Order: sequence, then structure tokens, then C-alpha cells
Amino acid sequence: MRRSKIIVGIAALTTAAVAVGTAAAAVVLERAAVGVHNNPLRLLGLVQASYAPGCVPAVNPIACHVNGRAWRLQSSGAAWSARSDGVNGYRFEVRPGDHWAKDVGHAGFKERAELSDLARMPYGKDIWLAFTLEVEPGPPSTSAWVNLGQLHATADRGEPATSPPWVQRLLPNDRFQVEVRQTHEDPIREAPPPIVIFEDPKLERGRPYRFVYQFRVSQEQDGMVRLWRDGVLVADYRGPLGYPDKRGPYFKFGVYRAPAPGGERMAARYSHVTLGPEPPPDG
Repeated sequence: MRRSKIIVGIAALTTAAVAVGTAAAAVVLERAAVGVHNNPLRLLGLVQASYAPGCVPAVNPIACHVNGRAWRLQSSGAAWSARSDGVNGYRFEVRPGDHWAKDVGHAGFKERAELSDLARMPYGKDIWLAFTLEVEPGPPSTSAWVNLGQLHATADRGEPATSPPWVQRLLPNDRFQVEVRQTHEDPIREAPPPIVIFEDPKLERGRPYRFVYQFRVSQEQDGMVRLWRDGVLVADYRGPLGYPDKRGPYFKFGVYRAPAPGGERMAARYSHVTLGPEPPPDG
């Protein structure tokens, strides 16, 4: 009986959020741990990703279908935060004060609109990630860092959250770089320093860039990150990648940043997103 009441309560909460579609409803859902992998609401994303390509709903989605995988939105719930956009595509926008409910109370009050993969990346196996990324025109970023896609570690119990093992970062004045991290420290006490594998001194706003990645997360020398940008191999990292966690990391993409002193908004479009064990058609 108690289990039935819980299921009914979850269904009612979800239905209310879809129907209302307000920031307040999104906050309620996030406080119920939508986007946290061990929450029963993740099942909605799994079902949706199996049967309905795109996002439900199309604006501020509870769940999205990306290449047959289920993803959950982490955002403030603002009307501009996220929406379906084009072929396997998504538009994200962050404005000052756009805090995900689970970020509130943490140092810095980060701002984000990201889709988070429900599946964990396997250790020692090749995974391909591909997408076309366009950062919309606007003033140069004044944020200390903006994550435009990351591989988020699954910290073991008692460990602090750490910087991602792989991340695309937009730094002040739109300097773009790709970083990887690795450590054998267990338990992890602090994030290891980044290894920069690719850098562009000035990301061109309004230009679509095609990124194709080949990953192998491993604590051994067979770890790997290879990057092709616009069809050209620009990074080929070989060596340990990631942290000695019991469970593998998971992908996130969108816009996630430290607060911007300049107060600028930032929007990014991702399209033709694929993720899986096989290279994309243009791989």
C-alpha cells in the first residue's frame, strides 16, 4: 500500500510539472531529486528515451532522447533554459541568477542549464561522442570558466565533488580549451591539475564547430581521448584518464558556469548529438 502511494505521488508530481511548466514546478521536481541517478523518477526518462525521440516537454524537458539514451535536465526552470532545437539538437541559455535548485547553498551558486546522461560510462571500453556546437553571438565571457560539455565523475561515498575527468571550457575573453584529469589517489581528497590537450585562443561566436571524440576511461596506460574538430585530428591524448571510482563517470552537455561579473547571458546550440560504442557517420 505504501509503495502504491509513493508511485501515485511521483506520478502526480510529474504530471503537475508538465502541465504547469513553471520555474516553481521545476524547483519542486529538482528538490525531489530529478536528475539524481538513484531517484525513481529516472524511469520516466528511460521510458521516454526508448519510445519518443526529442524532449518531453519540448521546453524545459523532464527527459530527452539523445541517440536512444535518456537524459535529464538540470536548470533553474526559467523559460529560456533549454529546448529541443533541430536534428537531435538542443538550445541552452544561462542568465545571471539561473541556479539549479540542488546548487543553491553551495559556494559560488553556479549557473547552469545542462542535460545529464542517466547511464554510466564503462571502464576500459571505447565510447564515441559527437556533436555540432555553436555558441551564439554575444559579448566575450567574463566568467572564470564555462563548461560546454563534461564527463562528470561518480564520486565514491564520502569523497568531495571534483573537477571533471574531461571538459570543454570557455575561459574569459572566449578562450577555449579541452582538459582531461586523472589520479590514482583513493579516496580522492582534491581534484588533480588539468592536462590541456587542445586550445583555441578565440572561439568564434555564431560558428558551428563539429566535434568528434573517442574516449577510453581507464586507470591504465590504455586510457585515451582523441578529438577531431571539423574533420581534423587536433588532440590525441594517451594515458590514464579518470578517477578510481567504483562506478564510471557520465556525460553532461549544455552551459554550466561560474557567475559572470559582466552580467552577460550565454546561449549555446548542440545538434546532431550521438553517443555510443560506434563512431558517428562522419567519424
